[in-house]
Amino acid sequence: MDTALGPGVAEGDTSKSQRSRVITESWAAANLYCVNCEANEVEAHRPGKRVEGFLCPVCVRRIQLKAGRGGHGTKVANSAYGAKMAVIDANAAPDYAFMGFDPEAWRVTDLFVVPGHDLTPSVVEKRKP
Repeated sequence: MDTALGPGVAEGDTSKSQRSRVITESWAAANLYCVNCEANEVEAHRPGKRVEGFLCPVCVRRIQLKAGRGGHGTKVANSAYGAKMAVIDANAAPDYAFMGFDPEAWRVTDLFVVPGHDLTPSVVEKRKP
């Protein structure tokens, strides 16, 4: 797994948050793999798909990337709060890949996956869209 992020993929974006999103999603599409089966890659969903960003082509496991400058705390902030709560309540939440990155060096600093069935409403933090 290559930990270098490619900032060149977001050359046209001026917003820091949009640049970070494009760069980290591009990295994930090239480097994530399914932790549920033997697939060594995942496929990116179309942009704007709520609650999930990637799909395993073998076992159809869904994965949502959450990337942050530095690391992650004990809660998951999300603008699609209603959609996320609905999938958690239906016991259909995707797996979450939490990635920390250094925006100065453009490197992944940490990455861990939480299976969707381990998510509960108490770890989801509502925020403004």
